[in-house]
Amino acid sequence: MTGITATSNRLIVEANTNVATANQAFNTSIHNFLQKGQVIQANVTPALVPASLASSVSAVMGLGTVQLHTYARFARLPQAYAQSAARKTAAHRAINGRLSRMNSGTAPAGCTNTSWIAIATGLPVPASPGTSAIPACYPAAYTPLAYRQAYDDEGNPTGQNVAIGDITISCVGTLGQTAGDGCLDDVTTDLWAMDRQNGLPTTSVRVVPVDGAPTSTNSGEAEWDVDTQSAVGLAGGVRQMVLYNLAANSITEIPLAISAFNSDNGVELLNISLGACEALWAATGAMSTTDFALVQSVLEGKTVTVASGDTGSFCPPPVVPSANAASEGVPDLGYPSTSPYATSVGGTSLFSSPNDGSYVTETSWNAGSGGMSYFEPESPWQSAMMENQVGAQVNRLVPDVAMAADLASGMYTYISGVPNAVGGTSLAAPIVEGIYARIVSDHSYFGNATPLFYQLYTGAGGGPAAGMFNAQTTTPIAPNGVTPANVGGFHDVYAGDNGFFQAMPGYDLNTGLGSLDINKLFIEFGS
Repeated sequence: MTGITATSNRLIVEANTNVATANQAFNTSIHNFLQKGQVIQANVTPALVPASLASSVSAVMGLGTVQLHTYARFARLPQAYAQSAARKTAAHRAINGRLSRMNSGTAPAGCTNTSWIAIATGLPVPASPGTSAIPACYPAAYTPLAYRQAYDDEGNPTGQNVAIGDITISCVGTLGQTAGDGCLDDVTTDLWAMDRQNGLPTTSVRVVPVDGAPTSTNSGEAEWDVDTQSAVGLAGGVRQMVLYNLAANSITEIPLAISAFNSDNGVELLNISLGACEALWAATGAMSTTDFALVQSVLEGKTVTVASGDTGSFCPPPVVPSANAASEGVPDLGYPSTSPYATSVGGTSLFSSPNDGSYVTETSWNAGSGGMSYFEPESPWQSAMMENQVGAQVNRLVPDVAMAADLASGMYTYISGVPNAVGGTSLAAPIVEGIYARIVSDHSYFGNATPLFYQLYTGAGGGPAAGMFNAQTTTPIAPNGVTPANVGGFHDVYAGDNGFFQAMPGYDLNTGLGSLDINKLFIEFGS
């Protein structure tokens, strides 16, 4: 083997070799497979090490090239809608004021209004108080500022003192290249367009190469655009956005990126809008190694938000559908969302007032992933919530929280300079990252978000929903404009399903603790 190195946190030893040597060294057999039309490699028998190394080696990974999924859904906006959105945003640039929702009033030409929502979500459209229906123009009803309005931003402190991160897989490029090339310079200029649109300071961007020069192309640009724009936009600005750029689209690169984040002092939060079926992570050894890296994040007081996935109560299939709906596959979940040491973020369909943009209600997005892990144990903070309330020991439950993910209530996102509608849990997870960045910026001593969220929730009387493990058997009923209860700073979402599971009052396997209320969380945290 050649090129033997260790990561700076002394967690992972890397080396290069060929398949024949790897087979011999670890007494295994590596085969070729097809995944998403690409040839990948994976070992079909367990990798072994000498017994003398048993206390030192947690796992052998890197013997395969299983690819990651992104969790973004997007659609081209009608031109009239994009122009209307730009005008209304320009008229409401006061960052700390109450902002009118950009789609208030008459929907511009090209929008199909509420009938589009019903088709896209498969759910009834709940009525808004004082109106016959939500007179909204979908998709992409929200800019980042409009999300802040809907999620109760009362002029709360921004994330200006905090550096946050995101994991990307892209060519790097150099600022000034042709717009539309899809490299990270294009992602940066798109982020700056969002900054200008929302009246935010120009974001400082830093790229950290992970595991050498990237070999991937520009295929994931929409993913990195929504990640960065939603996180920075909901934060109201950050000190810096750091992109940990993988050399290849492989699950074995993720623990390397998390290790780089852990060693990057001054970067407090990381978002991962990527994943793959947790069974693949367990089989390849990457789950154990990634858990070790995430444990270090928790111990350092850092937070890693992870998209739960866009395939409902099923495992991500080889090809994730582009439609705004869940797909069926193996009943399982995606990792790293199921890690006990990550903040798993599911999806909702968000409805806000057409009058002032304030919160009205949410339903569980039917494609938002949630359920119980087959491989991972409960975290201590989740176990404390479940104690004495569930008879049997359970594994890790996901998600922890949920935010807007339905493409019908998606975000106005720049992709290669062109506005698009973007949804998915790839939108929901960085929204949580951005909101928590504001809390960290205001309370520099606060650490990992997840245990704090559960403490607030249970301290306010929240707990697991009765019968949350029951399979979904009835048609979900919309809440008819009734605003869900707020428990410890979280909107309790109790309508909708994701395949097997029904949202209901309390913690559930669709939306977790619920969605974040910005102002109430600041009050709970003592701002």
